[in-house]
Amino acid sequence: MGDWSDFFEDHPEYAPTPEPKPHPLEQAAEQKRRSHAQEIQDMVKRAMKEHPTRG
Repeated sequence: MGDWSDFFEDHPEYAPTPEPKPHPLEQAAEQKRRSHAQEIQDMVKRAMKEHPTRG
């Protein structure tokens, strides 16, 4: 049995793909988007608490 590099040369579909490094700006934008989504969720939860829907 050869080592893994031989196997991956024969079967490239199984080769591990290196994780692409996110661009710093993309990373910052993603962080901003996530915190914004969290703020919206918090606002919705607070609104539902203050104004419960009538069942």
